[in-house]
Amino acid sequence: MTEEKRREIIVIGLGASGLYSSKAALNQDRTCHVTIIEMRDFDQFSPCGLPFVLEGMVDDFEELKHVVPEVKGRLDKLLGYEVIKVDPEAKTVTARELSSGLEKVMAYDSLILSNGARPINLPIPGSKEFVGKGLSYAVLDPSTFVGKRTLIVGGGDSAVDNALLLKSFYKSRGARATVLITNTPETLRQELEHYKSRGESFDRMIFLGRASLDRAIAEYVAQYHEERAHQGLGNELISGRRAAGKATVVASERLGGLLKYYHREA
Repeated sequence: MTEEKRREIIVIGLGASGLYSSKAALNQDRTCHVTIIEMRDFDQFSPCGLPFVLEGMVDDFEELKHVVPEVKGRLDKLLGYEVIKVDPEAKTVTARELSSGLEKVMAYDSLILSNGARPINLPIPGSKEFVGKGLSYAVLDPSTFVGKRTLIVGGGDSAVDNALLLKSFYKSRGARATVLITNTPETLRQELEHYKSRGESFDRMIFLGRASLDRAIAEYVAQYHEERAHQGLGNELISGRRAAGKATVVASERLGGLLKYYHREA
């Protein structure tokens, strides 16, 4: 009697989904072999603990790391490897070791993609260039926000964590900051009007969620087309609308002062 060939399963990514996918595979098929490929040179870390590291409540990032134990003959890990090619016809994966550049080709019977996600960039020209220059999708270095008015748009757990982090960080350094947490259009409008009435404005935003990003884009597009004069159009508006020439010039703003423009009263 010939021995039945065991199933080879490759999991790309060792985040939460990669970890639980590998566990499910091992539990469902008691004879399979699982290989996890991860770009990091360590297994996992607790991202929810990052604010505590940045704030100084946790001394070292190393304390957030976790080790996923290998299972002899059943579960192996390739850390520090990047998948550069997947051949679905040949059912092979090519991975490159980041430290040496050496490549390794592995065959699979089943392939699980758990390679994570990336933040959604603003779908407008220049959005990528603004990242790190007033636009952020996460707080990795709170010192870059010192002395700035920071607007956090979003009302989920990450928004609260980042708000508390920045509040504590600012306070410990004697800096003054304003942090706004909102998750509805009406709340956002009310809060921005509140700060506008006090003559205050923001100079950066952190987007936490697709809905908040969409609202900010809508505000930007409205200002760009309806309120901003363009030199390439002879200082006219894209919409073509224009107020009376002798009307009083007034200043208006959107997004808490991030967008400012001047126009004549109707």
